[in-house]
Amino acid sequence: MIILGIHAGGHESSAALIQDNKILAAVAEERITRNKLSYGVPYKAIEDVLYCAGIEAKDVDEIAIEIIGTPNSLLSNGRPWYLKAAITRGRGLFELIYVKGKRLKVLYGLGAVPLNLLAMTGIPRWLMINMNSLRYIKKRLGWNKRITFVNHHLAHVASAYFTSAEQEETLSVVIEGYDGKDALGIDVIRDGVVYPLSCSPYPNSPGDYYTLITRMLGYNYLLHCGKIVGLAGYGEPKKAYSLVEKLLWNEHMQIKVSPKIYQLMVEYSRTGKIPAYFKGHSPQDLAAAFQQRLEDVIVSIVSLAVKNTGVTNLLLSGGVVANVRLNQRIFHIPGVKNIFVHPAMSDSGTALGAALWAMGKHKKIRPFRLNDVFLGYEIKNERVEKELKRQGLKYHFDRNINKTVAELLSKKKVVIRVNGRMEYGPRALGNRSILYHCDDTAINKWLNNRLRRTEFMPFAPAVMEDYIDRCFKDYRGAEYTSEFMTIIFDCTDWMKKHCPAVVHVDGTARPQLVTRVNNPDFYAILEQYHGLTGNPVLINTSYNIHDEPIVRSEADAIRVFKLTCLDYMAIGDYLVSAQENGLIWNEDNSALPSSQDTLLG
Repeated sequence: MIILGIHAGGHESSAALIQDNKILAAVAEERITRNKLSYGVPYKAIEDVLYCAGIEAKDVDEIAIEIIGTPNSLLSNGRPWYLKAAITRGRGLFELIYVKGKRLKVLYGLGAVPLNLLAMTGIPRWLMINMNSLRYIKKRLGWNKRITFVNHHLAHVASAYFTSAEQEETLSVVIEGYDGKDALGIDVIRDGVVYPLSCSPYPNSPGDYYTLITRMLGYNYLLHCGKIVGLAGYGEPKKAYSLVEKLLWNEHMQIKVSPKIYQLMVEYSRTGKIPAYFKGHSPQDLAAAFQQRLEDVIVSIVSLAVKNTGVTNLLLSGGVVANVRLNQRIFHIPGVKNIFVHPAMSDSGTALGAALWAMGKHKKIRPFRLNDVFLGYEIKNERVEKELKRQGLKYHFDRNINKTVAELLSKKKVVIRVNGRMEYGPRALGNRSILYHCDDTAINKWLNNRLRRTEFMPFAPAVMEDYIDRCFKDYRGAEYTSEFMTIIFDCTDWMKKHCPAVVHVDGTARPQLVTRVNNPDFYAILEQYHGLTGNPVLINTSYNIHDEPIVRSEADAIRVFKLTCLDYMAIGDYLVSAQENGLIWNEDNSALPSSQDTLLG
């Protein structure tokens, strides 16, 4: 049986294709449109997963559409609007929350009223988007077969459960902004049956809580929450903690959020300044306090769940668990033995979750292990050569490209590696990556400058599986999830000494554990690099520029290479040199927008 999964009801629209318990393809719409967090029906992603899998539309047996809200409750999707409106004494009605990656604004006047009143009915969210999905399915895919609607929360649960490897009994924790009803849900899963344990109704939202600090510091709340996680490492949480703890707390296994966070959001939107409530506190201390409080509250809730159920295997999903520091704290809860964070933890993963949930209704499928998440578009040598010629670049075909890459890296060159199928989820795992040696801390400044990024976290390390003991402490039980860069570990003294460019100020790192199975080519590069240098670790950062998705195709890769002028690009079995092609970096060589100025000066 072949099932097509679709997430169309919000940002990060995506599609996935599965056959029985095998994932054939999974792609976020943004990778094709090149617009971050693409919203609406994933027309291009649907076409792409069919193309990547070599499947025709007529061969699909069923479509599973993830939904927020239900057709029996059209008002459910307007709930965030009218609840916020009540909390903010009506001002929430006039607030436009997200404007194409730009600073959030409040628009007052009649022009804003129709849009927001319409949103309150839930019509755009459920009817308009999903009716568009159904219309597209009927017209473009050309058949009228079974269509299943899958609840947003259950799609998250399924995405993590079915890809978690063999687990007899698990505790699923979904932490996010809003799922149509709740914002935090905990379930016990036994033999594929989901038993609800606790839920926290909206507007008690950990996602909205973290949105507040992200917005107050001038960042886009959908794109840049990770910057706050990094910035927190530079601050002192105690300085503002007494203010922040009043905004978020827990009552047993439910999370509670003060209405004041929404009032503070409106205040910031009106003035563009950090609200007076936080007067006298630096951005880094505020980030640290918000991060610490989130960790403390979530750990308290999950600790109770572990204690009350006796379940020691944890599954995490939902946008908030992109927060790798939070994930480490959850992992260190007494009694927890294993943790797995779904690689596409945010809403983009619900397309796959919906497909897996629907498949589980028809067949008895067990949780399986992801050998890798290379589920998107595949780089092909014939297309590489054609595109290099079209763009007028000099190149060299290399039958031993992995060895050449390792040699260049050992000579302290920056090498872009574009190879094989594109990664599923937000992390680049060696197929769309920028690689560099990890003993030069200066790279954090100059490479981010090239990429027009502002980052407070160091770059992530890719580590050979054989040397994890040398690099990290207290990792046992999280090795599997670390293959997908979804958790941080404390670094050993050896790591801090020999790989300082990938160690954060708090002594942690977010590793990618590379094995012979999950990426043989990347493992070969690391193995040969280790033989040349004695170091089993490389910097691995995603190959993209500021506020663009990770590159997808040959054309995408070459365009960014020309803009960034990094030393070498190994694309397929071809090597391209920036110097040989006269690509020399200077501050005026691209029209890329500059990212936000660093808050640390």
